Amino acid sequence: MAAILLLPKKALNSKILKALLVPSRRIRSFLKQGLCRFRENVREGSTRPNFPWPKGIAGDPDLLKESAGQEGIITPRKGKGDPHLGPDALMVMIPSELRYLAGAIRAASVPFSDGDLYKLYLSRQQTGPPITLCGPFLGAPQAVMGMERLIALGARRIWVLGWCGSIKHGLGIGDIVIPESALSEEGTSAHYPIGDRPVRSDLKLNRMLESALKQGGVPFSMGPVWTTDAPYRETPEKVKTYADLGVLAVEMEMSALMTVALYRSVAMAGLLVVSDELFDLKWRRGFSDPSLRQSSRAAGRVLLTVAFPSIAI
Repeated sequence: MAAILLLPKKALNSKILKALLVPSRRIRSFLKQGLCRFRENVREGSTRPNFPWPKGIAGDPDLLKESAGQEGIITPRKGKGDPHLGPDALMVMIPSELRYLAGAIRAASVPFSDGDLYKLYLSRQQTGPPITLCGPFLGAPQAVMGMERLIALGARRIWVLGWCGSIKHGLGIGDIVIPESALSEEGTSAHYPIGDRPVRSDLKLNRMLESALKQGGVPFSMGPVWTTDAPYRETPEKVKTYADLGVLAVEMEMSALMTVALYRSVAMAGLLVVSDELFDLKWRRGFSDPSLRQSSRAAGRVLLTVAFPSIAI
């Protein structure tokens, strides 16, 4: 829009301006085809929309395939002065829960290469590697940058704590979800090709979380989630369609984190706490509900004790 404002007045009614503002017939055609194909994929349970991108357009699957075996020009590396981490790290999406957990284990914020984007907390132990927390994160791109950095610093098992919106009747505010798989409506995971492997969290880590929750008497649900880049585009049609497919909740990071974990050959699992409800096609917010805070703290403690068995909180 800024560029259009700089055009001379004579150009404002020109064919050039019209071409800039009105999508071509070809572009409109492939978008329409893509929407139809996307709907078919959802009905079939596919986790990856298959849009018929024209050759050379951003998002062209052939271009993504051709670059699949290449590392990016910018690579995640251990920077000078960055700490070396142990095999386990806990990514916390929510600022309030990150502060709580860091305080509970007396972890200190440490300087590192990505310190302007999110925080890294370490709690040094008398023996063994430090306990690692990092966050907060919002959305797939930032969360993936965080995961890539943790892997570069030595982490091999990534644990995640976040919030989600329920789209399943009976799954209410404060309930806990183990996300086993994810349907992607985000753009980051397409850049990490994993072939025909399903987008799933790590089975072994999930079983560890399941066991810990049962032992603690904490009720939970397990199943697929829907990851979106656009929380203001969680439409009634999408909510109904995905709920009919058995999807439990919507959030903004899981499908990308699962995909990157598979691509980088690390293990990843997490817990999500229901912060709001959409299953009635109305938005019921629970951000100030005491049950959300209680369940978030309980989920955080479970993740810490599973990831770091020697810790006592």
